[in-house]
Amino acid sequence: MSLSKRTNTWLRAIAFPACLLLATGAYGTITVPAGGSLSLAGGAMDLGCTDMTVAGNLQVGSALVTSVHDVTIQAGTTPDGTLDGGSGSITLAGNWSDSGTFIPGTSSVFFVDNPGCAASSTLSGNTTFFNLSLVSSLGKAYTLTPGTTQAILNALTIQGTPANPIQITSGVPGGPGFINLAPGGTQNISHVGVSDNWATGQALAPLLTNEGGTGNSRGWFGIPLNLNIPIPALGPGGIGLLALILAGFGIFLAPCRRRTYERE
Repeated sequence: MSLSKRTNTWLRAIAFPACLLLATGAYGTITVPAGGSLSLAGGAMDLGCTDMTVAGNLQVGSALVTSVHDVTIQAGTTPDGTLDGGSGSITLAGNWSDSGTFIPGTSSVFFVDNPGCAASSTLSGNTTFFNLSLVSSLGKAYTLTPGTTQAILNALTIQGTPANPIQITSGVPGGPGFINLAPGGTQNISHVGVSDNWATGQALAPLLTNEGGTGNSRGWFGIPLNLNIPIPALGPGGIGLLALILAGFGIFLAPCRRRTYERE
């Protein structure tokens, strides 16, 4: 049997038990190696604060994957790791690292409190989500690395509490990360502090105030994304009026110039 046939047989062998584990809700790490493929189909799976690592191709389908520590989509030579969210959901407490390909489908990604698993979360790489939720009652910090964009096609939820607002930062003072909520998307935001993050799509939380953030939050809290003040352009009528005003100043100043010459 060739190596490729052996690999495919091995992957099929692990895929079926994985689906059985999914159906029974058992704990387990999900790892798809480069060149491998795995479909979770449906059901529910609790990873028990272990990782989801994708170097090959992972199809979530309609599965509900919970208690994930970190999600890592790895870059490859050909091709990159691919995580297809399908219509399922992934709930994690730790980091999201996307240097490969995430296909959002109609899936949801939920970041939640689980201090015994992870106290904070970092989102790195550029990812397009369908639904993205950042929720915490503990004032959890979410770091969106500078220069990267987290795009949301459908629904963005950011929920802190009055006592412990969620904190969104880039981790690098003055170096913003970006959130781009699509024009047709919805937002449900309360009790959030923002430091070094710009909203480049829809304006975010326009009626709220920055709770605990240090600022540099263009596009948030009613702050314009473009802070440059435009110089209004003059039409033909405005140019003509300006010319008349300048000419009037010239006529008014002419006698003054003559009197100055006469004194000399």
